[in-house]
Formats: sequence, C-alpha cells, structure tokens
Amino acid sequence: MYKQRRPLKIKPGQVIGLLAGVVALVVLMRITNTWDTTEYYHDPAAATTITDAEAARTVYICNDRKARLYHYYRDCEELAKCTETQKELTLLEAEDMGRTECGKCKD
Repeated sequence: MYKQRRPLKIKPGQVIGLLAGVVALVVLMRITNTWDTTEYYHDPAAATTITDAEAARTVYICNDRKARLYHYYRDCEELAKCTETQKELTLLEAEDMGRTECGKCKD
C-alpha cells in the first residue's frame, strides 16, 4: 500500500549552485539595505566634536525605518519626501541614532 520513497540524490554541482544563490541574495539585500543590522548603531569614535549649543539645536527626522538623515529645516525638500511621521529632536539625539546631516539643508 505504501510506496517507499527513494532518498534524494543531490549532486555536488547542485549544492554549489544553491550556495551561490544564497550568497547572491545576501549581497543583494545588503546593497539595497533591506537587511540592515546597523540601524541604530553609532560609532562614538567616528563622531565629530560638537559644542553644547550645536548639540541642543533642533533637527527633524523621518521616522521611516530606512531613513538615515537629519534635517535642519522642517521644509527641507528631502524631508518632504518622507511618507512616515516626522519627529523633532536635538542634534545630539539624532547623531546618537546614527543619523547623518542632510546635504541639501546643511548650513
């Protein structure tokens, strides 16, 4: 009644092809930032020194998961492209989140 199944025969070329496909997928995900493990990582050693007045300056960010910039002006054209909510915070908080300065609205 029950047919016994034969074990799968996997050839070495098939294993290599599968591994190459997985590696290609991981590389593609890293390039397109769909698998970003450094979302909230900030390297303090790489940070520039800012004064207390600059640290307290108000900046604006997009709350989108993929957003990486902070903006000095609420009406910045790059910030206007944000499809999520926008948040107001200090420059120091934005840099601690790993955000970098917007090239369009910087002083």
